[in-house]
Amino acid sequence: MTAVAPEPTQPKRAPVDPKALDARAIHAFLQAKRVALVGVSHEEKDFSRSLWTELRNRGVDVVPVNPKLDTLEGVEAFKDIAEVTPPVEAVYVATPANASLAVMKGCVSAGVPVVWLHKGGGPGALDEAAVAWGRVHGAQVVAGQCLHMFLDHPSWVHRFHRGIKRILGDLPS
Repeated sequence: MTAVAPEPTQPKRAPVDPKALDARAIHAFLQAKRVALVGVSHEEKDFSRSLWTELRNRGVDVVPVNPKLDTLEGVEAFKDIAEVTPPVEAVYVATPANASLAVMKGCVSAGVPVVWLHKGGGPGALDEAAVAWGRVHGAQVVAGQCLHMFLDHPSWVHRFHRGIKRILGDLPS
């Protein structure tokens, strides 16, 4: 009678806490000095422009990425994340959700380590397929938060939004 070796077992992994993944990605994003803003609008009243202005006012080198723009406030705009030179340390995605998977694939292909999919009052850029694809392919992904809530000294609206998310247990920490 021959002995049968037991089947090797895979070590059990602890469940991954999405809020912890978001918190690490948020921290990495906030450390970046050069960031692409994909989907930034030429319309001054568009929400993406408030992000553009806020990041620039905080000394971040913000690169506009939008296939409909040549420049934004005198800064060269790129049609696609693959064209951005020199490369960026992070990307903030402010596109409709149905464009997010393609943007995520472009970010990973370009070697961008941190990708933030915006979500505010509406669906924003949040797309679960994009989140999963990015994470499986090594990107740190912020899955649907508003950047303004995580900046130092946000406006009262964003402090209120952050407080509500904290009370509801939805705030990454």
